Amino acid sequence: VQKEYMVLLAGRWEGKKIREVDLPLLKNINQSGERVVKVSPEGKPSKTIFELVKNFEQSCWVKAHPLTGRTHQIRVHAAEIGHPVLGDEKYGKDYLSHFKKCPRLCLHARSLKFVLPESEGTCYFEAPIDEKTKTFLTVLESKKDEHE
Repeated sequence: VQKEYMVLLAGRWEGKKIREVDLPLLKNINQSGERVVKVSPEGKPSKTIFELVKNFEQSCWVKAHPLTGRTHQIRVHAAEIGHPVLGDEKYGKDYLSHFKKCPRLCLHARSLKFVLPESEGTCYFEAPIDEKTKTFLTVLESKKDEHE
């Protein structure tokens, strides 16, 4: 199974365009029943590859490829490397005030591809980005141009 997500992260991306995050994740459930995931040596192996698509003034648009399928994996890995997902009230609270106009959690499941058993080919599904997110990206792009 190959999954690709498009994600708007807080902060400008610096360094290598592609970054692999290999951190074990441990799932906990609060007394209220809410799932919370954290990086922990006792957690399950978890790997995500992030690839920069575009930097904006205070954020970046990336592709995320989870190589494992853990709960909240992309969100936790992104926060752990200092780039929480915009609009993420659980793992990115410190950045919410900077992006109040963010339309929602800026994590979009773009495509899913898997190989069928016994060489029957592959299945591929793709979902377009919603209009609110497209508009938000256009606003970010125009702000970037103003400050360069």
